Amino acid sequence: AFSLHSPWRWRREISNLLAALRQKFPNQTILFTNIPPIKSFPAFTPLIKFVIGNLGEIFGEELDYLLKYHPNTFFYARKITLEDWVDRLGMDATPEDFFSDGVHPSQLTYQTWAKDCVRFIQAEKIDL
Repeated sequence: AFSLHSPWRWRREISNLLAALRQKFPNQTILFTNIPPIKSFPAFTPLIKFVIGNLGEIFGEELDYLLKYHPNTFFYARKITLEDWVDRLGMDATPEDFFSDGVHPSQLTYQTWAKDCVRFIQAEKIDL
């Protein structure tokens, strides 16, 4: 999203990535998640949040479409929002707690993201 690629170019690059992964790991389960909540990055201006955040959401839609044609490949398509995590996971955290420097995820974010992905894997009964 930060490179401002077109969705078509991004889809081509993801296709190339999938081909390379399948060549090296033909039978492994592959899981993609949505990108971090760029629209919540404290260090970004409203314009950057809008442009990059929306582009990231478009990339997620492209990824969801693309992966339908790849067996044993999954996309946890739920949009990541800090409000959702706090409410759904019963957390006591502020938006600032999720970022180490206003842009990069904090340890709390990585732990929460991992736990949320595990819940998805368990709910979908994905065989790893």
